[in-house]
Amino acid sequence: SRVYAKLLSSGGVSVTGGVRNVDKASKSLKGTLSHLDVVEDSLEDLTKTLQNADGLIIAVGFNPGKNILRMAAAAHEVDNVGTIKLIDAAKAAGVKKVVL
Repeated sequence: SRVYAKLLSSGGVSVTGGVRNVDKASKSLKGTLSHLDVVEDSLEDLTKTLQNADGLIIAVGFNPGKNILRMAAAAHEVDNVGTIKLIDAAKAAGVKKVVL
């Protein structure tokens, strides 16, 4: 969220924040927000979301929440599998620059 806020305040670029829950995120983030869930969304859905984007900054991160018994599997699903799926979607959408 810090990277998003900094880009948003810098001016000169159009910034859209991809978040799992737009309603929740809009309480703390300003600007344009779009639904993006690296675990639940299909590769096709992620590709559609990234259409017309020139760049992508990947700042996903696993949040353990309350289910500590599922931490390793959930972290792998978000930080590994989800990141790879997001990069594949960026390639398919023609995104020119990706920062990880």
